[in-house]
Amino acid sequence: MDTLKYSYFSNDIYKRWTNGDCYYCAFYDGSVVEYDARHDPKRLIVVDYYHLKDDVLKFRTGELDFDQFDNVDYF
Repeated sequence: MDTLKYSYFSNDIYKRWTNGDCYYCAFYDGSVVEYDARHDPKRLIVVDYYHLKDDVLKFRTGELDFDQFDNVDYF
């Protein structure tokens, strides 16, 4: 997996947010990446691009969690 493509400091990020000790980024391609405290990528999921705005809101409010997805990839 290309860790540079999913860098926390990338210019291709739709939205960034935090939850506890983890950082998250949603990318315009529909990827959502979870990072550790040092901004190193840990897990990646791909959501439907057309629902990205709604899914990001659900992640930020706690309605969605990475553990709810079957298609989780690890770095």
